[in-house]
Amino acid sequence: MSDVNAAETLKLTPAQEKARKKRGLLLALALFSFVVLVFVITLVRLGENAAAVSKSRDFSNPVKYFADDGTEIDANGEVIGPVALEAPEADKEETSK
Repeated sequence: MSDVNAAETLKLTPAQEKARKKRGLLLALALFSFVVLVFVITLVRLGENAAAVSKSRDFSNPVKYFADDGTEIDANGEVIGPVALEAPEADKEETSK
């Protein structure tokens, strides 16, 4: 590889340096604009999706949790009350008639 001497380097005229700087700034502005455009489009699309999801779900009722034996428990695992897994005997007799 040959050594590059100071005399071999290309010297730009002030007009060329100004044009290079202008091109660099325009390229940076174009790249920044593209990034902002992608970010805004992403936010809009996520916002639309979040609105659709929140409309499709009913967040007004709390989530109910059940233990393996069918008892209702809260989020901490404490028993709230039993859940009837089978119909009472009186109901079974009425449905069989």
